[in-house]
Amino acid sequence: GATRQPTVELIGFLAALYHALNHSFFKGLLFLSAGSVDYRIHTRNLNEMGGLGRLMPWTALMFLIGGLSVAAIPPFNGFVSEWFTYQAFFTGSNGQDFIVRVSLPLCAALLALVGTLSAMVTIKMYGSAFTGPARSEAASKASEVPGPMLSSMAFLGIGCALLGLGAPVIAPYLTNVISNTFNIPNVMVANGTRVYAGNMIQGVLSTPMMAVLLLGLLVVPAVLIAIFGDRKAGIKMVSDPWACGYGYSNKMSVTASNFDQPIAV
Repeated sequence: GATRQPTVELIGFLAALYHALNHSFFKGLLFLSAGSVDYRIHTRNLNEMGGLGRLMPWTALMFLIGGLSVAAIPPFNGFVSEWFTYQAFFTGSNGQDFIVRVSLPLCAALLALVGTLSAMVTIKMYGSAFTGPARSEAASKASEVPGPMLSSMAFLGIGCALLGLGAPVIAPYLTNVISNTFNIPNVMVANGTRVYAGNMIQGVLSTPMMAVLLLGLLVVPAVLIAIFGDRKAGIKMVSDPWACGYGYSNKMSVTASNFDQPIAV
């Protein structure tokens, strides 16, 4: 109500409600994934993990989906609700109130900073736990968790994907709920596979199309390898990575502690 713009009020409520719904999925998924790792190797120290992606592939996949969602990476659900939040900030900054016009763009900049830090934390956690060499005996002997634990994670992981891809269906439903609850004039926020913040000229988002394009980035290289891969002389397998001429050791791998050391306070 501070902006005295009904469209901004509606989009702001939509962004908040959508983000709360999304949090219930990707935060729950991350907690279950972390609990699964703790269940198998009995430690929460990232520096004592590593290589779990090969031994716990399904847990790694679920953690990756949760991490991409919380970091607002398309086409998952966190990206959609943050996109609506940005649209509310940008639309509200067109109002007449000087303080609102100044503060909302600053809020958008702070949200971008938070999103960047979230992506960094996701890379740190996934890379430290699931990639690279195992940095402890427990990590080297880990195995996948039982089916019931996987099924609960899969339910939330599928929800993260559906809440992202299904935004054109979910967003209008949420706006109807908000409009009827708070007596705010309703506006159109979806058309076909696209969503927008009441004005298609300002910005349009299509998570299904983004998903198709992202899948294409994976399929095209696979097709090219299938077509031209047999023209090479052969594939040389190297067990250890290049270490500038020195003998490789697992201690040379990036750990959770030295990953964020450059920005540590």
